Amino acid sequence: MNTFNFTDNNNNESITVNAETGEVIENGVDMLHAAEPKQSKADNAKAAKTLFFNAREWKPNKDADKTVAVRSFITSPFGGLTESYMIGDWNWNWSTIETGELILEKNTDYEFVFWLNGGENDRNQETCHLKIIFDGDNENCYTYRLNRNFIKYERHYKGWYLYRIPFNTGDACYTKLRLEAMAAYVTYIRADVPEDYAGLPDDPAPVGLPQRHNIIFGEDGFPRNAWWSNKVFPEAGNGNQGGNQNSGFASEVSRGVDVGSIVGMISERIEEVLEEELDADEIAEEIAEEVMGNIDVESIKEEIIRNIKENLN
Repeated sequence: MNTFNFTDNNNNESITVNAETGEVIENGVDMLHAAEPKQSKADNAKAAKTLFFNAREWKPNKDADKTVAVRSFITSPFGGLTESYMIGDWNWNWSTIETGELILEKNTDYEFVFWLNGGENDRNQETCHLKIIFDGDNENCYTYRLNRNFIKYERHYKGWYLYRIPFNTGDACYTKLRLEAMAAYVTYIRADVPEDYAGLPDDPAPVGLPQRHNIIFGEDGFPRNAWWSNKVFPEAGNGNQGGNQNSGFASEVSRGVDVGSIVGMISERIEEVLEEELDADEIAEEIAEEVMGNIDVESIKEEIIRNIKENLN
């Protein structure tokens, strides 16, 4: 079994991790196959019971006929292979996977832990939810938003986010966990108890990006064909390591394109023109003219030409 070690700075301890699964190993025991989940040293008699994500225990929701979901092995942030579930796409397919009915203890505190990657798009209108449903009551379920920092993550490591979601079962006899995504790819893999990752170095918090890291974009997790890609976005802005030869160019271009205000204006104008009962072509043409009127195209063109000449020389 391949392993690697890192130091827990809080407790001055060396922690061993299985390089193939990303699981923490204690005293030679692989915690993925341990009979009981490992508890934090700070746990006491009233500590929450931990539920772990296991891709094989989740299935696409039969009631969601547009679910896009793929279960497969991928390279984990720790370098080994781990089984994952990727759901969603950039379109409007409502993608859902869920567990079966779990029989948990009544009136008991639980926590659900997992690693997540993606779950956001550059339009800021995606869906990325965890739902906890008791006794089949979909109307009164718990809903947790896993995007846009609505819920604080535990760790941020190599573009992955470690989440710990607490809940209490109340008087429920059955509990079901459901993950939902729309208009964004999101990938889930198993995590151990969060305390076991205390020694991991945190990624710098991304600043100024319209969406977070996503493994479908390749090596650095950001698209190559967007104005905010790692090729052109300033290093200080995206928090990633590595140089950026075109950061000055990106700054100049982005000065002429206020993306946020343009998106807001488009939304407002769509609502207004729909009330005028125009057809689709008229609506699109009118909005496009207003959007282009807010972009200083000539200055952007001049800056592009100047930058190309400089690079050619």
